[in-house]
Amino acid sequence: MWITLTRIDGHSTSQPCQKQGRQSQEPDGTSQGRKDIQSGWRDIEDNGMEKSPGGIMAAEKERNDHGEEGSKCEAGFWFLKSGEWCYVGFRRLTRAITTHKTTHPADTFTLTWHAFYLNPNSPSFPGLDKTEYYKSKFGADRASAIFDRLGAVGQSEGIKFSFGGRTGNTRDSHRLMWYAGQKEKIDTEKKDDNVIGGLQTRVAEELFRAYFEEEKNVTDREVLVQAGVGAGLEKSEVERLLDGEEGGKEVDLEAEKARRQLVTGVPYYMIQGQYAVEGADEPETFLEVFEQVKKSS
Repeated sequence: MWITLTRIDGHSTSQPCQKQGRQSQEPDGTSQGRKDIQSGWRDIEDNGMEKSPGGIMAAEKERNDHGEEGSKCEAGFWFLKSGEWCYVGFRRLTRAITTHKTTHPADTFTLTWHAFYLNPNSPSFPGLDKTEYYKSKFGADRASAIFDRLGAVGQSEGIKFSFGGRTGNTRDSHRLMWYAGQKEKIDTEKKDDNVIGGLQTRVAEELFRAYFEEEKNVTDREVLVQAGVGAGLEKSEVERLLDGEEGGKEVDLEAEKARRQLVTGVPYYMIQGQYAVEGADEPETFLEVFEQVKKSS
């Protein structure tokens, strides 16, 4: 099949790619559009996107210590905290950035995470038994096939998916991510250019690992506190955040805006305010976009 990378000025480029996972209504990403029943991977359609959040961001140039000219690439990542394909998609994006920087070491990347609610009315703590939820949603046989498929895909990305534990409402985890993003904006400490993202990304990684690999419950306040502290936040500030409602309105509005105007499934990426990529694509798709960004800069 083909995926089209659409710019908001109407121009586009296409390239062949494999079928990739995307979550719209179901954890295996198969509720809308054509689907591959055996693999559980949903085909990705061109979404004909016409606008991007924040408008077009022009590529800026900087020089490294050796005088080599580099480009800055900004990527927005819409994700579902309980979405397996979002974890896979993040790992593939990371691999693409690592590969790109082997030939373009002066290029820098900024990753911003955005909330998406798949089931906004999911129960809060203690949530639901994750395995039983899958079985009730898909039936035992299909749930088992989904687990096997994700297990194989995850292994190739260094993810040890484990499907025990509990699942439920992810709003507080998105508030924690939002808070980390706000702190990151005012953090003036120089970051390692070889690491994508910053504090917000570290929180995401802590939460992904806790939920998908360690069977921890992201509706549990203590799990969120541990994730925040593990990423570098102070325990007291995470507890204060969770005790109140800070970031709740912002996260709700962001998720609603994404669903209403732009995003129909996750993972969803907006790169440099110009290129939209849907689904947990292989690194090659992102590498193509990075090259286009570099050419346009």
